[in-house]
Amino acid sequence: MERIANSGKYDVENHIKTIKHRKAAFAGASSSKVTSFLKSASLEENEKKLATIEGCWAYHTVFHNQSFRSTDCTSKLIQHCFEPKYSSARTKTESIITHVLAPFAIKELLDALSQVHFITVFSDVSNHNATKVIPILVRFFTPRGVQVKILEIKEQPGETSDIISNYIIDTLARYDLTSKLLGISADNTNCNFGGASRRGLNNVFHKIKSTVNRPLIGIGCLAHIMNNCVKTAADCLPMDIEAVIVKIYLYFHTYTVRTEELKHFCEFVDIEYKKLLGYSANRWLALLPAIERILKMYRALKSYFASQEKCPVLIKNFFEDPVNELWLFFVHHIAESFHNIILKMEGQNISLLEVIKLYKDFQIKLIERRNQLFLPFAVKQLMKNLEVEAMINSISIEIAIKTFYST
Repeated sequence: MERIANSGKYDVENHIKTIKHRKAAFAGASSSKVTSFLKSASLEENEKKLATIEGCWAYHTVFHNQSFRSTDCTSKLIQHCFEPKYSSARTKTESIITHVLAPFAIKELLDALSQVHFITVFSDVSNHNATKVIPILVRFFTPRGVQVKILEIKEQPGETSDIISNYIIDTLARYDLTSKLLGISADNTNCNFGGASRRGLNNVFHKIKSTVNRPLIGIGCLAHIMNNCVKTAADCLPMDIEAVIVKIYLYFHTYTVRTEELKHFCEFVDIEYKKLLGYSANRWLALLPAIERILKMYRALKSYFASQEKCPVLIKNFFEDPVNELWLFFVHHIAESFHNIILKMEGQNISLLEVIKLYKDFQIKLIERRNQLFLPFAVKQLMKNLEVEAMINSISIEIAIKTFYST
């Protein structure tokens, strides 16, 4: 380089002709620039479209509660059928969700919360095997209406009142929401509220109220209260609806031969066969669809069990007593009434005052039914037919129904 600087153009021309320079020039021409491996600050139109597609798919993966593993297969399918440049498998989809969509959603939520003055916090524990996950939801009002959003969801080492209350308090403080807290909504457990009277000190509600040092509204789950209410009343009826429904379901559950025989009985009495339903023991009103299914197939089920030599005693006694069909219709009607009220209570856009009004109105309605000894139309018709055949004692039925409403 020093010789070229001193000798001028001649040496430059000679250097260009050397093998060393030619090799260097060839290597430079055949190598890509480092900048070609880096993303530019601005995206081209086709790159924007591709990023939008990948982001949209990542969003719907979460929205429809799909596994990230499914995107490994879906990515190849989209490449083959629609967009050859699409490449968002498990790792990239997860990265888009955690580093793009989640921060954006949190920012949108915090911006909305900065404009409101009051919030209500919802919390519950979700168990996934040995893992305990506690989500924190916030409910607030904006010009667009009532909003319910997830503020945070984290795994916790347990579900004691100390763990839950500290988690809620720390989360609210981190997002500067403590001063806006108006109420706590949770399940009606001793851990959350310290019993029905709410006089206990070792519960989530009391500990949060003591921390913020001001009155708070404690909102229990009215849906659970309604479930417990109708369950307690149904236990006073002459027959155990719950035991019968479960017994009939388990009799056919996993037994293909029995199910096929029942299908033949349904065909014989001209009834469409439908699979019998079980129910969740956590909510008594989950019996409603199971009761409805048995009522639709009642004649076929009765004929089927009458033909069985080794029929379970509980089921045999149930179908032999004609009054039990009456109780089945009665419980179905009552359960449907409770279920419809609970659906309204669980609506996202309903306020606490509206929920209380629904509860009070329904309570008044039940009192009126008790005073009038209200019977559904199907029950009245069945009672009339059974009275003609002298197969029932109407007075004992009326006493049982009055006890049900009073309970």
